[in-house]
Amino acid sequence: MSDHNTQVIPPGSKSYFAHALTIGLNVKFAKFATDKQLRKKFGNMTYAAAVAKALQSYTPLEVELHFEGLAIYKHDAAGQPVGKPSILDKTITMRRKVAQVTIVNSPVFWGALQATVPGVNLHDRLLDIIVIEDNRLEKLLHKILNFFRRRTAQKAEQEDWYTQFPELLAAERTNIPGIHHVQARDITIYSCGKRAEVTLDGEIRGQTPIHARVADEALNIIVP
Repeated sequence: MSDHNTQVIPPGSKSYFAHALTIGLNVKFAKFATDKQLRKKFGNMTYAAAVAKALQSYTPLEVELHFEGLAIYKHDAAGQPVGKPSILDKTITMRRKVAQVTIVNSPVFWGALQATVPGVNLHDRLLDIIVIEDNRLEKLLHKILNFFRRRTAQKAEQEDWYTQFPELLAAERTNIPGIHHVQARDITIYSCGKRAEVTLDGEIRGQTPIHARVADEALNIIVP
Protein backbone atom coordinates (compact mmCIF):
# COMPACT_ATOMS: atom_id res chain seq x y z
CA MET A 1 0.00 0.00 0.00
CA SER A 2 1.59 3.28 -1.05
CA ASP A 3 0.89 6.96 -0.54
CA HIS A 4 -0.71 9.53 -2.86
CA ASN A 5 2.55 10.24 -4.74
CA THR A 6 2.25 7.00 -6.75
CA GLN A 7 3.44 7.61 -10.32
CA VAL A 8 0.52 8.43 -12.62
CA ILE A 9 0.34 6.96 -16.13
CA PRO A 10 1.11 9.70 -18.70
CA PRO A 11 -1.74 10.31 -21.22
CA GLY A 12 -1.45 8.06 -24.28
CA SER A 13 0.79 5.49 -22.57
CA LYS A 14 -0.14 2.07 -21.17
CA SER A 15 0.11 0.17 -17.92
CA TYR A 16 -1.11 -3.12 -16.47
CA PHE A 17 -3.39 -4.28 -13.69
CA ALA A 18 -3.75 -7.82 -12.39
CA HIS A 19 -6.84 -7.43 -10.27
CA ALA A 20 -9.16 -4.45 -10.80
CA LEU A 21 -9.51 -1.09 -12.55
CA THR A 22 -12.07 1.27 -11.04
CA ILE A 23 -13.52 4.76 -11.31
CA GLY A 24 -15.98 6.39 -8.94
CA LEU A 25 -16.55 5.49 -5.30
CA ASN A 26 -13.53 3.19 -5.00
CA VAL A 27 -11.17 6.03 -5.98
CA LYS A 28 -12.21 8.01 -2.91
CA PHE A 29 -11.87 4.85 -0.83
CA ALA A 30 -8.32 4.36 -2.16
CA LYS A 31 -7.38 7.95 -1.26
CA PHE A 32 -8.53 7.50 2.33
CA ALA A 33 -7.15 3.95 2.69
CA THR A 34 -3.64 5.12 1.69
CA ASP A 35 -3.68 8.27 3.82
CA LYS A 36 -0.85 8.19 6.39
CA GLN A 37 -2.77 10.06 9.08
CA LEU A 38 -5.85 7.87 8.72
CA ARG A 39 -3.75 4.69 8.87
CA LYS A 40 -1.94 5.96 11.97
CA LYS A 41 -5.25 6.83 13.67
CA PHE A 42 -7.28 3.72 12.84
CA GLY A 43 -4.65 0.98 12.39
CA ASN A 44 -6.34 -2.32 11.51
CA MET A 45 -9.65 -0.50 11.16
CA THR A 46 -8.35 1.76 8.37
CA TYR A 47 -10.29 -0.02 5.60
CA ALA A 48 -13.58 0.31 7.49
CA ALA A 49 -12.88 3.98 8.23
CA ALA A 50 -11.97 4.60 4.60
CA VAL A 51 -15.27 3.06 3.43
CA ALA A 52 -17.22 5.31 5.81
CA LYS A 53 -15.39 8.48 4.73
CA ALA A 54 -15.77 7.59 1.03
CA LEU A 55 -19.51 7.14 1.47
CA GLN A 56 -19.82 10.45 3.33
CA SER A 57 -18.26 12.29 0.37
CA TYR A 58 -20.07 10.30 -2.34
CA THR A 59 -20.87 12.09 -5.61
CA PRO A 60 -21.97 10.28 -8.81
CA LEU A 61 -20.18 10.37 -12.16
CA GLU A 62 -21.74 10.55 -15.62
CA VAL A 63 -19.87 8.15 -17.89
CA GLU A 64 -19.98 6.83 -21.42
CA LEU A 65 -18.89 3.21 -21.83
CA HIS A 66 -17.92 1.62 -25.15
CA PHE A 67 -18.01 -2.20 -25.06
CA GLU A 68 -16.10 -4.17 -27.72
CA GLY A 69 -16.69 -7.90 -28.01
CA LEU A 70 -19.63 -8.06 -25.60
CA ALA A 71 -20.31 -11.65 -24.41
CA ILE A 72 -23.87 -12.92 -24.91
CA TYR A 73 -25.03 -15.99 -22.96
CA LYS A 74 -27.90 -18.45 -23.21
CA HIS A 75 -29.66 -19.33 -19.94
CA ASP A 76 -31.35 -22.42 -18.56
CA ALA A 77 -34.80 -22.49 -16.93
CA ALA A 78 -33.31 -21.42 -13.58
CA GLY A 79 -31.70 -18.36 -15.14
CA GLN A 80 -28.16 -19.77 -15.01
CA PRO A 81 -25.84 -19.03 -17.97
CA VAL A 82 -24.98 -22.19 -19.93
CA GLY A 83 -22.23 -22.98 -22.43
CA LYS A 84 -19.73 -20.62 -23.97
CA PRO A 85 -20.90 -17.12 -24.91
CA SER A 86 -21.20 -15.71 -28.39
CA ILE A 87 -19.25 -12.49 -28.97
CA LEU A 88 -20.86 -9.43 -30.59
CA ASP A 89 -18.83 -7.97 -33.45
CA LYS A 90 -20.10 -4.40 -32.99
CA THR A 91 -19.46 -1.66 -30.45
CA ILE A 92 -22.15 -1.23 -27.78
CA THR A 93 -22.29 2.24 -26.21
CA MET A 94 -24.11 3.36 -23.08
CA ARG A 95 -24.19 6.62 -21.13
CA ARG A 96 -25.29 6.68 -17.50
CA LYS A 97 -24.83 8.38 -14.14
CA VAL A 98 -22.97 5.89 -11.94
CA ALA A 99 -21.55 5.43 -8.47
CA GLN A 100 -18.76 3.21 -9.75
CA VAL A 101 -17.47 1.22 -12.71
CA THR A 102 -15.16 -1.70 -11.94
CA ILE A 103 -13.29 -3.93 -14.37
CA VAL A 104 -11.96 -7.16 -12.91
CA ASN A 105 -10.13 -10.23 -14.14
CA SER A 106 -10.28 -11.98 -10.76
CA PRO A 107 -13.35 -12.88 -8.66
CA VAL A 108 -12.16 -11.13 -5.48
CA PHE A 109 -11.41 -7.43 -5.05
CA TRP A 110 -11.62 -4.57 -2.51
CA GLY A 111 -8.57 -5.97 -0.71
CA ALA A 112 -9.21 -7.01 2.88
CA LEU A 113 -12.97 -6.64 2.36
CA GLN A 114 -12.82 -9.71 0.06
CA ALA A 115 -15.77 -8.77 -2.13
CA THR A 116 -16.50 -11.64 -4.54
CA VAL A 117 -18.06 -11.52 -8.02
CA PRO A 118 -19.72 -14.82 -9.05
CA GLY A 119 -19.02 -16.19 -12.50
CA VAL A 120 -15.58 -14.59 -12.99
CA ASN A 121 -13.05 -16.84 -14.76
CA LEU A 122 -9.35 -16.02 -14.94
CA HIS A 123 -8.93 -18.05 -18.14
CA ASP A 124 -11.80 -16.94 -20.40
CA ARG A 125 -9.91 -13.90 -21.80
CA LEU A 126 -12.88 -11.67 -21.02
CA LEU A 127 -13.03 -8.66 -18.74
CA ASP A 128 -15.80 -8.66 -16.13
CA ILE A 129 -17.35 -5.20 -15.90
CA ILE A 130 -19.54 -4.15 -12.95
CA VAL A 131 -21.54 -0.93 -13.35
CA ILE A 132 -23.19 0.43 -10.20
CA GLU A 133 -25.80 3.05 -11.07
CA ASP A 134 -26.28 6.21 -9.02
CA ASN A 135 -28.90 5.96 -6.28
CA ARG A 136 -29.69 7.23 -2.80
CA LEU A 137 -26.93 6.14 -0.44
CA GLU A 138 -29.03 3.75 1.66
CA LYS A 139 -30.36 1.99 -1.46
CA LEU A 140 -26.90 1.93 -2.97
CA LEU A 141 -25.44 0.11 0.04
CA HIS A 142 -28.31 -2.40 0.09
CA LYS A 143 -27.85 -3.25 -3.60
CA ILE A 144 -24.06 -3.57 -3.29
CA LEU A 145 -24.36 -5.95 -0.33
CA ASN A 146 -26.91 -8.10 -2.18
CA PHE A 147 -24.67 -8.22 -5.24
CA PHE A 148 -21.65 -9.51 -3.33
CA ARG A 149 -23.67 -12.00 -1.27
CA ARG A 150 -24.65 -13.94 -4.40
CA ARG A 151 -22.88 -17.17 -5.30
CA THR A 152 -24.02 -17.57 -8.92
CA ALA A 153 -24.61 -15.40 -11.96
CA GLN A 154 -28.33 -14.84 -12.72
CA LYS A 155 -30.29 -13.65 -15.74
CA ALA A 156 -31.79 -10.17 -15.34
CA GLU A 157 -35.42 -9.17 -15.72
CA GLN A 158 -36.59 -6.41 -18.06
CA GLU A 159 -36.25 -2.86 -16.69
CA ASP A 160 -35.68 0.70 -17.93
CA TRP A 161 -31.93 0.11 -18.31
CA TYR A 162 -32.51 -2.52 -21.02
CA THR A 163 -35.08 -0.42 -22.86
CA GLN A 164 -32.28 2.08 -23.42
CA PHE A 165 -29.57 -0.53 -23.96
CA PRO A 166 -31.31 -3.71 -25.25
CA GLU A 167 -28.09 -5.57 -26.17
CA LEU A 168 -27.01 -5.49 -22.54
CA LEU A 169 -29.99 -7.59 -21.39
CA ALA A 170 -28.63 -10.68 -23.15
CA ALA A 171 -25.17 -9.96 -21.70
CA GLU A 172 -26.36 -9.34 -18.13
CA ARG A 173 -25.12 -11.67 -15.36
CA THR A 174 -26.94 -10.21 -12.34
CA ASN A 175 -30.63 -9.85 -11.54
CA ILE A 176 -30.17 -6.94 -9.11
CA PRO A 177 -31.68 -3.72 -10.56
CA GLY A 178 -29.19 -0.88 -10.59
CA ILE A 179 -26.10 -3.11 -10.59
CA HIS A 180 -24.94 -4.61 -13.86
CA HIS A 181 -22.34 -7.28 -14.59
CA VAL A 182 -21.34 -7.94 -18.19
CA GLN A 183 -18.29 -9.38 -19.93
CA ALA A 184 -16.40 -7.97 -22.90
CA ARG A 185 -13.03 -8.23 -24.60
CA ASP A 186 -12.40 -4.46 -24.49
CA ILE A 187 -13.93 -1.40 -22.85
CA THR A 188 -13.28 2.34 -23.13
CA ILE A 189 -14.47 4.62 -20.32
CA TYR A 190 -15.17 8.31 -20.86
CA SER A 191 -16.27 10.62 -18.04
CA CYS A 192 -18.59 13.42 -19.12
CA GLY A 193 -17.72 16.97 -18.13
CA LYS A 194 -14.26 16.44 -16.65
CA ARG A 195 -11.60 13.78 -16.30
CA ALA A 196 -12.09 11.22 -13.53
CA GLU A 197 -9.28 9.52 -11.61
CA VAL A 198 -8.72 5.80 -12.13
CA THR A 199 -7.32 3.18 -9.76
CA LEU A 200 -5.32 0.17 -10.91
CA ASP A 201 -5.16 -2.55 -8.25
CA GLY A 202 -6.14 -0.04 -5.58
CA GLU A 203 -3.63 2.67 -6.52
CA ILE A 204 -4.63 5.93 -8.24
CA ARG A 205 -2.69 5.64 -11.49
CA GLY A 206 -4.48 7.54 -14.27
CA GLN A 207 -7.48 9.45 -15.58
CA THR A 208 -10.30 8.99 -18.06
CA PRO A 209 -10.63 8.42 -20.93
CA ILE A 210 -9.09 4.99 -20.45
CA HIS A 211 -9.16 1.79 -22.50
CA ALA A 212 -8.83 -1.71 -21.02
CA ARG A 213 -8.39 -5.15 -22.55
CA VAL A 214 -6.91 -8.51 -21.59
CA ALA A 215 -3.13 -8.50 -22.15
CA ASP A 216 -1.70 -10.78 -24.81
CA GLU A 217 1.04 -12.05 -22.48
CA ALA A 218 0.60 -14.27 -19.42
CA LEU A 219 1.71 -12.97 -16.02
CA ASN A 220 4.66 -14.74 -14.41
CA ILE A 221 4.25 -15.03 -10.62
CA ILE A 222 7.06 -15.85 -8.21
CA VAL A 223 5.81 -17.30 -4.91
CA PRO A 224 8.25 -17.42 -1.97
